[in-house]
Amino acid sequence: MAGPHIPLRLALGACLFLCLAARADTDALFPDPVSLPSAGMRDLRVLSPNLLEIRIVQERASMSKPAQPAETLENPDFSLKPVPIADLEVNVNGRIVGVKAAGLRRLPFYADYHTFDVRLMLQLYFELEEPIPDDAKISVRGPSDLLGGSKELKALNGRDKFSPAIHVSPHGFAPDSPKFAFVSYDLGTLGTLPLPGAPEAHVLDETGKTVFSGPLKHRPDKEWDWYQNVWRFDFSELKTPGLYFVEVPGLGRSAPVRIDESAPAVSARLLALGLYHQRSGMDKGEPFTRYGHMASHTRPAEIPDLSEPFRATNRNLAAMTAKNTDPAIQSAPILKTFADSLYPILLKGSVDVSGGHYDAGDYSKYVINSAQLIHSLVFAVDHFPGVDRIDNLGLTESGDGIPDALQIARREAEFLLKMQDLDGGFFFLVYPRDRPYELDVMPENGDPQVVFPKNTGATAACTGALAQMAASPSLKKSDPAFAAKCLSAAQKGYQFLESAIKTHGFDGSYQAISHYGNFDTHRDELSFAAAALFVATGDAAYQKDLQTWWPDPLSGRDKKWGWVPLYEAYGSAARVYGFAESPGFLPANSCDPEYLAAMHTALVRAADTWLELTDANAFGLPFSLSSKRQKRAGWFWAMDPAMDLAAALLLKPDDSSFEKRVLDALTMWSAYEAGGNPFHRALISGTGPVWRRQVVNRISLNDDRKLAAPGIPIGNVVSTPHNLKPYQIEGANGLRKLFFPFLDAFPFYERSATDAYNVREEWTVATGGKLLAGHLFLMGRSKAADQPWAPKPANIEGVPDKVPAGESLHARLALPEGLSLQEATLVWELIGREPVIGQKFSANDTTPGPARLEVEAVWPDGRRISAVRRFVIVPGR
Repeated sequence: MAGPHIPLRLALGACLFLCLAARADTDALFPDPVSLPSAGMRDLRVLSPNLLEIRIVQERASMSKPAQPAETLENPDFSLKPVPIADLEVNVNGRIVGVKAAGLRRLPFYADYHTFDVRLMLQLYFELEEPIPDDAKISVRGPSDLLGGSKELKALNGRDKFSPAIHVSPHGFAPDSPKFAFVSYDLGTLGTLPLPGAPEAHVLDETGKTVFSGPLKHRPDKEWDWYQNVWRFDFSELKTPGLYFVEVPGLGRSAPVRIDESAPAVSARLLALGLYHQRSGMDKGEPFTRYGHMASHTRPAEIPDLSEPFRATNRNLAAMTAKNTDPAIQSAPILKTFADSLYPILLKGSVDVSGGHYDAGDYSKYVINSAQLIHSLVFAVDHFPGVDRIDNLGLTESGDGIPDALQIARREAEFLLKMQDLDGGFFFLVYPRDRPYELDVMPENGDPQVVFPKNTGATAACTGALAQMAASPSLKKSDPAFAAKCLSAAQKGYQFLESAIKTHGFDGSYQAISHYGNFDTHRDELSFAAAALFVATGDAAYQKDLQTWWPDPLSGRDKKWGWVPLYEAYGSAARVYGFAESPGFLPANSCDPEYLAAMHTALVRAADTWLELTDANAFGLPFSLSSKRQKRAGWFWAMDPAMDLAAALLLKPDDSSFEKRVLDALTMWSAYEAGGNPFHRALISGTGPVWRRQVVNRISLNDDRKLAAPGIPIGNVVSTPHNLKPYQIEGANGLRKLFFPFLDAFPFYERSATDAYNVREEWTVATGGKLLAGHLFLMGRSKAADQPWAPKPANIEGVPDKVPAGESLHARLALPEGLSLQEATLVWELIGREPVIGQKFSANDTTPGPARLEVEAVWPDGRRISAVRRFVIVPGR
C-alpha cells in the first residue's frame, strides 16, 4: 500500500484525476478506471477496527441460474442466505478472533444493453468480537466458494489504507472554494458503519504530515430512514495548492484530493465535450475526441402530408399528441394528423435542418430544448463573472477570443433559424420519418427525417431564445450581423404568435405535441418571448404582454408539481427580465419597478427552495422531499438548479451568509456528480474512479468501443433499474431482483451505482445547458477561466501500416510541442479488446484484418487530446 513516505506528486500526476494511484494498491477489483472486474475476483478490506468486508465479483449464466461464485448463498427467490460464520476463521496477527455478527449486501454493478452480461458485487461484512490493532495482518480462511482456490484472503490494517467510507470529489477543489468530504458506508443487513472513535478528521499532505484537523458533523437525511449515519468534514480553511488525503482515525484515508485553481474546469470541459459529441451536421474527431463521426443527418428533412410515404409519420404524431394532450385544458383540435394543424406548413418539399445538437440519447431535435440550451449558455456568458473570458474548454472554437459557451449557443441558434417557416412559426421537432427512434444506427447512417408541425409553444420558445441572442452584448460585440439576424427572426416569430392568438384566442391557439413545453400550455414560453424581446428592443409593448401573461411572478404559477420553482420557460423569463437593466442591456428605470422587484423576489425564493432541500439532505443534494416520500426518482441532476442559485447570488452580492450557503451547495452538488458520492461513481461519463460503459446514448450504444463517449451526464438518482430485455423474468424487471436487501429496502441513492442503460438517467440538451452553465459559473470564479487551451493534433507512433498477426504491437503517443505526458493519463483502446491505461501501449495475439488503435490523454485539469491510428493486421509469417 502507498505509504506517506512516497512522493505522491511524482507518483500520481494525472492519476489523481482518475483516482488511480491510491486505488491501485487498495482496490484489487478496480485497479484502474477502465477495467471491468470478472467473476471470481475477491478481496478483503478492513473497514474499521472491528469490521471486515469481503467483496466477491459474481456473474450469472442466465436469470434462471444462481450467481457464481458463492452460489450456495442464493435462494431460489434471489434472496441471500446468512453468511455461514461457523465455516470462517478470522486470524489477526496469528491469533483467532471471534465473529460477533455478519451481514450481506449485493448489487449489480454492470449490465450490458445488447447481450447477457451482468456482474454483481457480493459484499460480506463481519463484526469482530475485539478490535484489530494498527498494522495488524489479517487473514480469513473458509470455503473455496467464498474465498477462492486458496481458501484464504489477506489484508493489512495499515493507517494509510484506503477507506471506501470517505467520499471526496475526484476533481478536487479550487483554493478559495468550499471543500467537503462525507463519511458513510452501508453494511447491508448489518446496518450502517459507525464511527470507531471521536468524530474528527484530518487532512494529510503528500508526505503524511497533518496540515488540517476538524470535527465531523452529523448530517442525517430527512424524511426517511436511510443515510442517518452520515458525517460531513469541512476543510475549506485549507487553501494551499497540493495533493492531500482526508483521514478519519480508525477508518483510513480517502483517495487523493487535489487543491488547484484548475479543479472547476474539469466538469466544465467534460460537459462541453459531451455537447460536442451531440453535434449534428459536422465532422467530429481527433484531436478533440477519439469518438469521431462523419457529418450526420445532413439530408434535408421532408415536409409531411397525408400521402402514403408519411403514413408512419402521421401515426407517430398521433401517438405523441394523444399521450400529451389534455382535452380538459386544450380547446384547439388535437393533432391526430398534419391536416389538424391550425398552422399549415408553407414551405414545400423539404427543408435544410442540419446542424445544432441531437436532443438526447437519440437523434431527434426538439426546439423547446434547443431554446433552453441557448438561454442557459447565453445567460451564463452575459451575467456570470468570468464566463465571458472562458475560451479554453477544448472545443474546435477554443482559442479564437470568443467565449466557447456563446459559440455553442450560436450553433444551436443557427439550427433554430432553419426551423422557421415562411409565416414566422417554428417547427416543433426534427424526427425520423418512419419510426419513433433510430435505435440501431450510427448518426452518419441515420434515417430520413421530417419536421413536425408548428405550434405556439415551440415558436415562443425559439422567439425568446433568438431574442436573447440578439440582446447579448457578447454576441453583438463578436458578430453584430448575426445578432441582427436573430432579432429579425424573433420579431417575425412574435408576429406569428400575435396573429395566432388574435385568430384563435389565447387558449384556442395552443396545440400540444410533446411533454416538452407542455407545462402550463404555452404561457411560460410566451412570457419568455415577451421578456427577451423587451430586453432586446426596449419596446414597452413586450413588457405589457409579459405582465399580461404572467401578471404575478409570486403567485406560484411557475411551480411544477406545486413546488419546483421557475419551471421551464418561466425560469428563462425571470432571469432575462430580472437582469434587464444589467450593464450592456437596457438603461436603468426601463423596467416596471414593482414588477422587477417581484421578479427578483421570485429568483431569490427559487434559490431558497433549493437551499432548503440541500440542508435536508445527508450529502447536500437538492433532492425533493416528495420524491423521498414516494420513493420515486428519475431525471434528477444535482447541478440542474445551479443557475437559480447563481442568479440569486448576483442579486445579493453583499450578503456573505447567503454567498456561503450558495457556494457550499454548489460544491456539494458538483462533488457528488464527480464521484464524491456513497457509491464512488462519477455521474458524467469519462471520469471518476470507474468510467462508464453503458449510457442512454445511441452513438455510444451502437459504436464498437467498450467505453462510453465522455461528457454524457447521467441522472444522479434513480429509484429502479431499467427493464432490460436480456435480464427479464417473464417480462418483469429481473435486475430489480439482483439487489439485496431487495430494492425496496436498498439504500436509495446507491441504486444509481449500476452501469447500465436506464432511461431515467437520460439527459437532454436543455439539461446539458443548465449543467454546463452551473459549472461555468464556478470556473469563472477561478483562475482556470484564463488558462489558454486549444487541442492540437497528436500522433500515435510505432505502428506500421501492416502488422503481422501474432507479433507484438508497441505504440506511443507523440504530443504537439509544448505539451508533456508527465502529468497525463493515457487511455488506450485497440478496438475489439478491453481498454487499458499506460504511458505506452503493447499488445500481441492480434487477429488479421483492419484494426484501429485509439488513445486519449487526460490531464488533471480536464484537458484532453485524442489520436487514432488505422492499420491492417496481416497473416503472420
